[in-house]
Amino acid sequence: MNSCRTFSIACAFLATVAAVEPSFGAAEGGTEWNWSDSSGRVVTRAALEVSLTQHKIWVESGGKKGTRLSLNGAHLGKASLNGANLRNAELRNVSFYQANLSNADLSWADLREANFLEADLSDSKLGNARLDGANLSYSKMERSLLLAANLSRASLTNTSLNGAKVLMADLSYANLQGAELNGAYFVGANLTGTTFEPGSLPHTWGIAAAINLESLTFGSNPLALTQLRKQFSDGGFREQERKITFAINRRQAQMDSFWEKWFKKIAFDITCQYGMNPGRCLKLLAFVWALCSVTYTWFMHHCWKSGIYVVVKMVQHGRERARQIQILPGEITARKKWIYLFRWFSREWRVLRVAFFFSLMCTFNIGFRDINFGRWLRMLTKHEYDLKPVRWVRPVAGLQSLVSVYLVALWVLTYFSRPFE
Repeated sequence: MNSCRTFSIACAFLATVAAVEPSFGAAEGGTEWNWSDSSGRVVTRAALEVSLTQHKIWVESGGKKGTRLSLNGAHLGKASLNGANLRNAELRNVSFYQANLSNADLSWADLREANFLEADLSDSKLGNARLDGANLSYSKMERSLLLAANLSRASLTNTSLNGAKVLMADLSYANLQGAELNGAYFVGANLTGTTFEPGSLPHTWGIAAAINLESLTFGSNPLALTQLRKQFSDGGFREQERKITFAINRRQAQMDSFWEKWFKKIAFDITCQYGMNPGRCLKLLAFVWALCSVTYTWFMHHCWKSGIYVVVKMVQHGRERARQIQILPGEITARKKWIYLFRWFSREWRVLRVAFFFSLMCTFNIGFRDINFGRWLRMLTKHEYDLKPVRWVRPVAGLQSLVSVYLVALWVLTYFSRPFE
C-alpha cells in the first residue's frame, strides 16, 4: 500500500518537473513542434537543439570551435527558447511570434526586422543587439537589459518594458504607443523622433538623462508628454521641462493649418524654440543689430539724401534752433598710397561707429514711464546731439526697433516664466 502511494507521488512529481522544465522547441500542449527555415523547409526541434549547442560552443570558444547560429528568415513561432544562448547569432527577419525567450542571451545578435509579436523576452539580455525595424508589439520585455541596443524604427506598441534598463540605446523613430514603462530607465537613450504615448511613465531621473528629449513626438494624444513635463517640473528638471514643452508645441504646430504653422515657426520656433532656448532671442538681437549696422553704412555710402542726419541744437539771436547735418563719408585725397590707406581706414571707422551707435539706439528704442534705454545711450556721448533717419533709412530703423522690442520682450517672458505651457 505504501509502495503504491510512494510510486504515485513520484509519478506526480516527475510530471510536475516535466511541465516546468524548459526545453527547446516544445509547443503548447506538449505536442511535437517543428519550425521552418527561410526557404520554407520544415525542420525538427532536434536539429535546432544541435544548432544551439554548436552555437554555444562557438561563443564560448571565441569562434574557434563550433558553428555560429544563422537562421535568417526562419519561422520560430511559439518556440520555447528560455535561457538559450543566442549571443551574436544571425537572426535577421526571423519570426519569434509568441515565442518564449525569457532569460535568453541575445547580446550582439542581429535581429533586424525580426518579429517578436506577443513574445516573452522577460529578463533577457539584449545588450548591443540590432533590433532596428523589429516588431516588438505586445511583447513582454520586463526587466530586460537593452544596453546600447539599436531599436531605431522598432515598433514597441503595447510592449511591457516595466523595470527594463534601456541604457544608451538608440530609440530614434521608435513607436512607444501604449507601452508600459513603469520603473524603466532610459539613461543615455537616443529619443530622436520617438513616438511617446506610453500607458505608464518611466523613472523621472531615469529618462531625464536621455538624449534629444526635445525630439519626442506623439501621434494624436499629448497626454503622456504633458504628464512627463509635470514630473520634470515637480522634480526640478528645468531644462528637461523646457525640452518637453518644445516637443509638444512643435508637434501641435505641425497639425495646424499652413499659415498658422508658419506663423508659429517664425514667431516662436526660430526665435526661442517655444521657450527651450531663451538665449537665442539675444543672439538674434545681436544679429539684427550687426545686419542693420551694415545696411546703414551702405546707405551713407551709396544713397543721395537717404541716410543718417545728426541733429545739433544751436542758439542764435537768443533763440534755440535745431540744425540737421547729413553724415557722409567724405572724399579722400592723398598722393602716397600708405597715407591714402590710413585715411581710408580712418574714414570707414568713423562711418561704422556712427552706424553701430545708431543701430544700437534703434535696438534699445524701448521706454516705459521713466525708463528709456535710448535716452540713456545718448547720455554716454561727450556732446549733446541726436541721430535722425531720413527717407529710406527711416522704415529700416522702424522695422529694426519693432523686431528688437519683440525679441527683448520674448526673452524676458521665456527666461522668467512659462508662456508656452
